[in-house]
Amino acid sequence: MSDGRSRMTPAVFFSGLMMVFGVLIAIGSGLCSVGLSIAGLASTRSSTEMWELLTMGVPIVGIVGGIPFGVGLVLFFAGRAWSRRATSDGPPPPSWPPDYGNPNTR
Repeated sequence: MSDGRSRMTPAVFFSGLMMVFGVLIAIGSGLCSVGLSIAGLASTRSSTEMWELLTMGVPIVGIVGGIPFGVGLVLFFAGRAWSRRATSDGPPPPSWPPDYGNPNTR
């Protein structure tokens, strides 16, 4: 009734879980970083404050928000690679009889 491919293996489940958590972490930290940057830009009133924000605020937002964003991307792509490897069929079976360069089979 059912072939062996319809069952979810633990590798497929955990790779999907990794991808979901990776996306959630990346989106959450990315939105937070963008929100903080926009709030910082909106609160500047002079060019010196703008320069101060660019020299001190952007690197801090990049470090604090960039590291979780990178971790989220790594989780997503690692889960995706694991899922593809877990669901691949492998190499095709060899053909029989083997073709040793017979010009009639080309």
